[in-house]
Amino acid sequence: MQLQAVLFDLWGTLVLDPAERSLPRQGWRAQRVREALALHNCRVDLDLIAAALNEAARALTALQDKGIDLMAGGRAGLFAELFERNGGLPIPKSALPEVEEAIGEMPEAYQPVEAPLASQTLAAIKASGLATALVSNAGLTTSPHLRRLLRDFEMLPHLDYLVFSDELGVAKPHARMFSEALNGIGVPAEACAFVGDSPHNDIGGAKDAGLFAIQIGSRHVNGITPDAHIQLLQELLPALRTSERHAGPVAG
Repeated sequence: MQLQAVLFDLWGTLVLDPAERSLPRQGWRAQRVREALALHNCRVDLDLIAAALNEAARALTALQDKGIDLMAGGRAGLFAELFERNGGLPIPKSALPEVEEAIGEMPEAYQPVEAPLASQTLAAIKASGLATALVSNAGLTTSPHLRRLLRDFEMLPHLDYLVFSDELGVAKPHARMFSEALNGIGVPAEACAFVGDSPHNDIGGAKDAGLFAIQIGSRHVNGITPDAHIQLLQELLPALRTSERHAGPVAG
């Protein structure tokens, strides 16, 4: 079947998160959570907050690797559980909305950077007549702030549909993440390619969902082989044109 759409991962594919951005963001987030707790007369050690946030990030990744994500409010609840387990005082329920907002925010000064030629690649895909969608797991940063990030990088006009794990309660590699996007753009799996960097979440999940899986970058997991491989986004259109699975050329 001829190719009709391309679906994209976000982190590690359309945006990159170097240490000089991610590490200061962790400190900023811990301070924001501390300020949110202070509004409820909870004055706690910043290092204890930072440790609980780091543990929450790892726990969230472990859940997502199993295809699960937490819905609205879940990140604050996870943090509060780990914070108390590690010696912190119980966090009052009244503070959880402010804590959730503090955890989920993305400060502009420390936001990820656009991957080279990401917006141009999306525009070229659209210009070729193909539909597009984003299928992204949310980290501690939640989907409202990721939507703003896409707007800041001028990617939104080139994406027909957006799927975020924290809005569904499931995460890649769960098949529902992919089927939600396919239903949103009205294209069958066999006419779609997916581009992502994670062998487990992106490539394994996309292949299990019936999509043509293109891996960007060099990460490797035994037993997971992409249908095609690229190192840079500018290699994507040539890779699509030479795909044996999809009959007919891709324009552009």
